[in-house]
Amino acid sequence: MRDRGAVRDRLAHRLPLLRKQAKTRLRQVERQIKAVDRELSDQPGGDPDVERMARILESIPGVYSVSAAGLLATMPKLAHLARKALASLEGLVSVTHQSGT
Repeated sequence: MRDRGAVRDRLAHRLPLLRKQAKTRLRQVERQIKAVDRELSDQPGGDPDVERMARILESIPGVYSVSAAGLLATMPKLAHLARKALASLEGLVSVTHQSGT
């Protein structure tokens, strides 16, 4: 995904050759993303919680199925967390830390 953003930035370059190369690279990146999306969608259904979390993640602007799959693969417990726990994990909930003394 970063690669796509970097290539889009190069589309504004003044040199025609670099713009042409950036357009070619962008088409390549888009094809690769579509291929990975197809591969992910062809996978057999799994855990309903994981599928639900993937849909939620994909509803966030800029998060596509590849990013959602990456997050869920590296953080498998993400799909099973309650909303409060997930918000806490993301730092969205203030938590009081006390030493107990």
